[in-house]
Amino acid sequence: MKAIVEKHIGKEAYKEMLDILNGNQEYREVAASYVKDFIAQLEVQSMLEVEASTNELLETFLRFINCYKLSREYGFSKQWSKYYGLSKAFVRNEDYLLADCFENVAKECLDTAKKDLRLYCEVKKINMVYIF
Repeated sequence: MKAIVEKHIGKEAYKEMLDILNGNQEYREVAASYVKDFIAQLEVQSMLEVEASTNELLETFLRFINCYKLSREYGFSKQWSKYYGLSKAFVRNEDYLLADCFENVAKECLDTAKKDLRLYCEVKKINMVYIF
């Protein structure tokens, strides 16, 4: 992990990314997992050398972790927050994000997905009638 991060992001930039998380262990673990998986995936696809700059990698990470943190602060489950953050890092369409999050969380636990969907509707002030 460290070798991949140091090679593509840099040790100091990665340390700064983790400092943003204010020592919250849950956020640090999620962030470290995200960075590791994301960079490994890009490396397998041979996209790092050609297309991804350090700034782009940092921006993607920040979109993910800020969305994850905000979702958790609102009370969403870890699963929902993770999928929402992953989708939000790359996609801007809220309808797609909602469907994607619900589908992925429902695979793990339908009750959690329904609870998170209700919370999403409360936070976004959406009438549940339009969802179901």
